[in-house]
Amino acid sequence: SPEMIYVIDKHGVIQYVNSSGLAHFKGGSAAVVGKHIREVYPPAIAERHLQAIGAVIDSGLPLVSEMLEQFPSGQRWIDARLSPIRDATGTVTGVLGMSQDITQRKQAEERAVVQHDLAIALLQTTELKEGLRTCLASALRVSGMDCGGIYLRDSGTVAFHLLHHQGLSAAFIGGVTWVA
Repeated sequence: SPEMIYVIDKHGVIQYVNSSGLAHFKGGSAAVVGKHIREVYPPAIAERHLQAIGAVIDSGLPLVSEMLEQFPSGQRWIDARLSPIRDATGTVTGVLGMSQDITQRKQAEERAVVQHDLAIALLQTTELKEGLRTCLASALRVSGMDCGGIYLRDSGTVAFHLLHHQGLSAAFIGGVTWVA
């Protein structure tokens, strides 16, 4: 299954993880199965997971959430669904989790929002510099980069002139204001 499927007992110990889930962890099954969540995740993330598991165990009700998750393999957006596991007497003994990587969908949603916001902003802009500032801010937002610049070509000299920048150091700008 492309979904990550896992079972965690009421004490927070991981009992099972399928191959899709294990793909996000270094060391395979031995690095995850039989380990407490606190041994697998950084403290803040482990506590968030333990709270969600505790809520399902205490209420006996499923829980659905979307979250940005930090795995050893990198950050991923996850659609997580936790369901209670009950024993023969009806007592909740753990949770069954099914999570799907929705990173591409979340990125597409973000690009659509940025594209919409950019279109509205550019329709309301009459100044080139303001338009460039808006375009650069949108490009940085979508790319996740923290700095950048926009050059325009000078048709007379065939050189490029840095017209707008964000987050670039003065030393860097001094060396790249004109590029031939």
